[in-house]
Amino acid sequence: MRINTLKVTLLSKQVISSVNVIQYKSLHSSRQQLLVKTIEFKTCGQLYDKLRQKNPKLYRNSPSSGLTVNVEYVDTLGDNKTGKVKTILAIHGIPGYYNHFDKLYQYFGNKCSSVRVIAPNMPDFGLTRQTMAFWHSNEERSQFIRDFLKAINVSTIDCLVSHSAGIHPISMLWTDPQELAIKSIGLFCPQPLWLSKNVLFYSELTSYLAKHKLGIKLMDTIRPDRIAHRFGYPMSYANVDEVLLTVCFGSISLNQQLLHQRLQFIRQHKIPTLMVLGERDKLILKNNLKYLFQDLGVNDSHFVKYLSDKDNDRSDNKTNDKSENDINKDWIKVLSFADGGHFAFNKFSNIVNKQLVIHLLS
Repeated sequence: MRINTLKVTLLSKQVISSVNVIQYKSLHSSRQQLLVKTIEFKTCGQLYDKLRQKNPKLYRNSPSSGLTVNVEYVDTLGDNKTGKVKTILAIHGIPGYYNHFDKLYQYFGNKCSSVRVIAPNMPDFGLTRQTMAFWHSNEERSQFIRDFLKAINVSTIDCLVSHSAGIHPISMLWTDPQELAIKSIGLFCPQPLWLSKNVLFYSELTSYLAKHKLGIKLMDTIRPDRIAHRFGYPMSYANVDEVLLTVCFGSISLNQQLLHQRLQFIRQHKIPTLMVLGERDKLILKNNLKYLFQDLGVNDSHFVKYLSDKDNDRSDNKTNDKSENDINKDWIKVLSFADGGHFAFNKFSNIVNKQLVIHLLS
């Protein structure tokens, strides 16, 4: 079941800076009750003046005062944690939802944990349908994250985590943190989206339709989500909006050279990084991983490979020529799961979450 909870309010309202707790939800067990919150704020105000100069036609409806958005997110802080707390910010992929990190916030969402996990729902195509103003560029999505953090009064991120294509907006944060302090990075099944010319052509064609109301109505009739499923595309789309979101993002945000430079920035500054990969991941091209490793300076000595589908960290379930202590001394570490797919970090959450603490939060 997909969750679609980000809405836009077009009426003139005062920006709400306080958090409204709408309900407690038992996300896994009665012991792990987590706060699900909503917050309303304005996003991308001054940014739209700049984007309108670059693309006046696309951003003609984007208000200089910003878009008012109402966002649902998970925050495990609640009333349970006291003393010094470390913060993980988790940004899902495209399409995606905060519940893609359920194993992460379930693990840290208990009274004994000193780790706070924040996982917002990022803007979806529903926001675009309503406003014809938000077009899911890296600039907009990264500014949304900044504005969200400002609204909840968070400026220090001990670990900035992304899944899949979530790597793109957060790459703008780690290279230009501005008011943020980002101490480490978690790349969960990162999707660099270095696409072939044929795929880029299809993305451009479909995104052209997504940028016009008549085109959107046509897509509602054609149902590209069903076509993708019928032809065996490895990504499962729940609805038309997820397809339109993907192609919009793909056509506007994917400056391939910029991502290479931002990944190299991590290597040059030796920002502590944990990467998680699934060897059965059908969405990430092997050739793209090769370039990803080159940019980050990853070699075989940085890998810990897990051989079975058991969620354990025993020595007979992993291989590496270096000792665990030696790998932990390196600034980057790669966990590779032989039986993992695009959500390997959930399937093997017991290992991944412990390694987050050891490698990035200790």
